[in-house]
Amino acid sequence: MIDGINSMVSPIQSIMLKHPREAFINQAYLEDVWQNFGYASCPDFERALDEYACFESILQKFIPEIIYQTGKEPAGPDAIYTHDAVKMTSGGAILMRMGKAQRSQEPALARDSLKGTGGPTCLACPILR
Repeated sequence: MIDGINSMVSPIQSIMLKHPREAFINQAYLEDVWQNFGYASCPDFERALDEYACFESILQKFIPEIIYQTGKEPAGPDAIYTHDAVKMTSGGAILMRMGKAQRSQEPALARDSLKGTGGPTCLACPILR
């Protein structure tokens, strides 16, 4: 079960990640969308995968539970920032309203990924239930 917490400094017990393979899709996709998302330049897909592998290996050493966010459709490159779409609390997850229209489906993806973790996954968000 994912534990909702109110601390930004306590040891992390569980975390939700979105792999860049699912958010970035491939280099051609990135070349099509990077400007629409306000990036200064187009990300390098292969480099992102390499860097993420290092990041992920560090997390796996220290965090007991890693939940990988998945989705049927690409959410866009910003979907790797799962912290933006959901705020975990001791009472459950609060799904946020995204500022960028291109990110509007990310809270629902977070909700769907949190289903089955054993905890409440939606507070004060009847529209997304």
